[in-house]
Amino acid sequence: MVVLFVFLGWSAWFFFHTWNALSGVAMSPLGWLFMCLGVVVTLAVGGGLMALLFYSSRHNYDR
Repeated sequence: MVVLFVFLGWSAWFFFHTWNALSGVAMSPLGWLFMCLGVVVTLAVGGGLMALLFYSSRHNYDR
């Protein structure tokens, strides 16, 4: 657990350090579009895989 909390602390520090370092960088509307599409596709793939997991579990394909 201690190692996981160390990783969590390090990732939070890295996130805030990087966020502050990139505060002056502007992103074009096309960049925002692709970022939003990336989030949507990632959520769709994750949701689809979870749906397949539950479907296979309910129909006893996991045996």
